[in-house]
Amino acid sequence: MHIALVSFEYPPDNACGGIGTYTKEAADLLARRGHSVEVFAASNRRSGHFEHGNIGVNLVGEMDRTRFANAVAPVFSTRHAICNFDVVESPEYFADGREILRLHPTTPHVVKLHTPNQLIRSSSSRRTFTGWVRHNVGQIRVMAGALRRGRRPQRYHPYHRLKPADLEQDSIECNYVKQCSLVASPSTAMAEWAIREWGIDRAKTRVVPNPYIPSRELLSIPATTNRKAVGFFGRLEYRKGICDLVEAIPVILRAEPDASFRFVGSPLYHPVTHESFEVFVLRKLHKVRRSITMVGPVHLQGMPAEYSKVDVCVFPSVWENFPYVCLEAMSAAKAIVASNSGGMSEMLDADCGLLIPPNDPRAIADSVIRLLRSDSVRMKMGARSRQTVLDRYSVDSVGPQIENSYAQAISMTRARTDECVR
Repeated sequence: MHIALVSFEYPPDNACGGIGTYTKEAADLLARRGHSVEVFAASNRRSGHFEHGNIGVNLVGEMDRTRFANAVAPVFSTRHAICNFDVVESPEYFADGREILRLHPTTPHVVKLHTPNQLIRSSSSRRTFTGWVRHNVGQIRVMAGALRRGRRPQRYHPYHRLKPADLEQDSIECNYVKQCSLVASPSTAMAEWAIREWGIDRAKTRVVPNPYIPSRELLSIPATTNRKAVGFFGRLEYRKGICDLVEAIPVILRAEPDASFRFVGSPLYHPVTHESFEVFVLRKLHKVRRSITMVGPVHLQGMPAEYSKVDVCVFPSVWENFPYVCLEAMSAAKAIVASNSGGMSEMLDADCGLLIPPNDPRAIADSVIRLLRSDSVRMKMGARSRQTVLDRYSVDSVGPQIENSYAQAISMTRARTDECVR
């Protein structure tokens, strides 16, 4: 097949996060399986068509994500006239391929679900009533005024402070997903969310795991270290459960005074205090500062060295779809404590890690303490995790599933086109 992968993110020019990692992994896998693959992405350094090994890369000099869809469409059209792509794949996030779909509605189009903006927002702030009361005094006054006037106050909704631009972006992403030939999700949890919240047709939804080819450096990390070191990998943000981990750390240190904690990733901003999460972590944990190391962002090539410095990895996210940091930790043979909210519960078998509910610092502490105190449990989990990655997400395992989803998209598009002709 001649396949086009459209993504704002693509390394090395624009390696923002998981979508870029996925696009690179998918392009490499499909090329290795004999397909002709071209990537369409953004760059702040160059533009034009380049050959990277056996993958064609088309770069667009547009670094505003909201404008990328319009900028990439004519570039795709030019290449499509030459190559005649069999199928196009693009993420739902910011609907990168929406203008391509509008210009080429009869070209089979697969949308890959990562995490839409609507879901990111809803899992990026505290949604409990007490948390809302604490941080929304103005809204309380409005409610109290309504009650004094004998009116029924408006019921609290997590999106009560949505901006018109947010609603517009949600609509763009939702409509784009609905118009695509086939919807592919790496996790059942993400697929069910789209079906439930957006009304996506279940008949055209498929669960297709993301491919992952671990590096030799990750696979060579021994599972036998005993440094009592705990690692958090990924962006420091509320959605990743950073606040809950911060609450758990003093409890862990009371039980295991020799434990240490490494935070690896770029800090975002606290949704309430608006301070950097690095500042937040250090402020909240100033009494145990000697046990905390803030590493900051690390390039992909430097990640194996960071995983080798910890015994346990903690991913207590409020929500996750299919995080690559979890696959990296599994490949590094690390014992894992992870949230059961989202796709990590599907990635980790019972022998691969300990699953906990989100927003539960006590569960984080208990699980980490258990793993720090048992070398045999950690080693067993690490070995099982590494083998799971090799078995489940390899080229030979995931490749046929991606190819089958493309074949189904082509078949669905042809059937829809034939029906329109009749």
